[in-house]
Amino acid sequence: MAKSPSMTRMTWPQAVELLDATRAGLHHLDPKVDDALGEARELYQVHLQDDERFLSLIWPEADGSRLLTPADEGRTLGEVAARLQVNKWTFEKLTADLGLSPVEHDPDYFGKCRYMDDEFDYERFGTLMLAPTTDEEREQSPEGSFFIFDGVHRCLTLAKRLLAQEEDYRQVPALLMIPRPGLPAG
Repeated sequence: MAKSPSMTRMTWPQAVELLDATRAGLHHLDPKVDDALGEARELYQVHLQDDERFLSLIWPEADGSRLLTPADEGRTLGEVAARLQVNKWTFEKLTADLGLSPVEHDPDYFGKCRYMDDEFDYERFGTLMLAPTTDEEREQSPEGSFFIFDGVHRCLTLAKRLLAQEEDYRQVPALLMIPRPGLPAG
């Protein structure tokens, strides 16, 4: 089982400051982030001290990238990045048409990863937005820790670089929002 990350409680103004720094680093934050921040009752800075904790984050199932998240297989960053390696999928290959349905593979989806991989810089990584996992996600990825709410392209790019030993891990900032945005509190 993956080691749990440590967390520090944050105030709303501290969280906004952290996200403003991400925006200043020229990273796109999905507009849903501001709405989600407004829904949060609790905010925590998550300390992903090592690559094991980082690679335990759970990647979403999304149209355009489902070739990386086969049904009933784990979705931790480590598992998803390992699928890239096993299948010899580079971001360059994934930006080309593989002859799969748009639900399974959308070359445009991976364009961001290709750019980030070519221009990788920890200083521009920015803050990840995390959320608690659902029961289904915990069942599918028992080694997982938190769901990646925003920052999926950055996470996949770094996970690929870590597994390929192209980078040494450096702690990246992450913010956990409770409850998970878009789900009923429970």
